[in-house]
Amino acid sequence: MRILPLIFCLPLIALTGCSKFRKVVPAATPEPVLVPKPPKLDLTKNAPDELGKIPVIMYHEIGKSGKNTPLDRTVASFEKDLQLLYDKGFYLVNVSDIINNQLNVPAGKSPVALTFDDARRTQFDLIQTAEGPQVAPNCALGILERFVKAHPSWKLKATFFVLPKSKVTNESFGQTGMGKDKIAYLVKSGCEIANHSIVHKSFAGYTAAQLQQEVAGADKLVTDLNPEAKLEAIALPMGKYPKNKALWPLLLKGTDSGHSYAYKAAFDAAWRPIPSPASLKYNPLRLERINSIDGLNGTRFWVEKLTAPGGGCYVSDGDPNWVSFPQSKEAELARARVEKQGKQANAYSGAGIQGAAGKPIMPASK
Repeated sequence: MRILPLIFCLPLIALTGCSKFRKVVPAATPEPVLVPKPPKLDLTKNAPDELGKIPVIMYHEIGKSGKNTPLDRTVASFEKDLQLLYDKGFYLVNVSDIINNQLNVPAGKSPVALTFDDARRTQFDLIQTAEGPQVAPNCALGILERFVKAHPSWKLKATFFVLPKSKVTNESFGQTGMGKDKIAYLVKSGCEIANHSIVHKSFAGYTAAQLQQEVAGADKLVTDLNPEAKLEAIALPMGKYPKNKALWPLLLKGTDSGHSYAYKAAFDAAWRPIPSPASLKYNPLRLERINSIDGLNGTRFWVEKLTAPGGGCYVSDGDPNWVSFPQSKEAELARARVEKQGKQANAYSGAGIQGAAGKPIMPASK
């Protein structure tokens, strides 16, 4: 008689268990995989080459002596430089846009970076008005602001490799008590601040400790003034690298007196365009700049050379998420670096004859 209750309960346990296992859970619908589409290219209008070369132009004084020298550019010549770049299809970017490969440049345009060394007063001068301090119209920044206002397709961009105020260097941009405000103005306006050391002496004979003291010290002086000034590059004073190549990595990463820095590029003084950041030829420790001079290896020389047929200029596809280039240059692509940056490679075939829409071939004399 004691067994009966147990036997009576067994079917209920079994049924309960079966009910549990019979429950059907609908399979989750997989999220659709979105395959990114490359930018549409009309090769009759624009043959992008994002493995091409990029000019980074170096300036010092603007209009100080009234004549053009390797360290000074007249106001009129600087204005002509800007007009030349604009007319030839260039588009202003900051150095950080290049070294991070974040080149948001309109289709068919080519990036160019303007750099200014030493934080000189002719780069950023202020005049007093009834409303307060105003950017002087004929300093470099004033000329740039005026040009961008007249050419709204451009945005204000420029990289200032500054010397900060220290025991041996004057106030940045030469007006006592205004260095902090000027740096804040530049950062807010879309320009950027970068490192040029403290005392502006050659790094050639520096030890590891001296090198880190100069780079970290300058970084601290600037970022103490403005924490929003995110320094990502250094321009070597006079373009002099340490003779000991084993110290070169300290140009980009190091520590002194508890202050650390981590940069992505070191810039030389001169003399030619740099490879695309998507190219295997790109070396972040040895990036050159074009000196703002007339004649051989100057601004016009390189602009004309780059934009001539076969000149190898970087030309944008208009989509910063893709790296587009002629298929013939695929071996130059730094694929691992590009993929790490979250970008897609777009190697296209053809040389600009596609999309002719059945139009008849014209004679060469047309």
